[in-house]
Amino acid sequence: MANYFKLRLSEVGSFHLEYYDLAFATGDKFWYDRAMGIRQIIKTLRSTDGLYPNHMSKPERSGINGTWRVYPTTNQMSFGAQGDSFYEYLLKVRVENS
Repeated sequence: MANYFKLRLSEVGSFHLEYYDLAFATGDKFWYDRAMGIRQIIKTLRSTDGLYPNHMSKPERSGINGTWRVYPTTNQMSFGAQGDSFYEYLLKVRVENS
């Protein structure tokens, strides 16, 4: 069966930033764990020169240890629509950590 569910890179970045900010605003580790979970899943994607595909599959468990992974559903990468916000969110998190 084909997997028609796609996540946009910008949406993933938005959730990561929102969970990260919620964690520090509330002091609730639940939100921090969610943000770090998204970060770990993104690390399973292969990047090309630091760029990620604009669309990816829904997270799936793989391997013996049940690690969560996502797979690219397109080769399209951009700083434009559907991708630019992700990179902006990475910068915001970096600045917040400084």
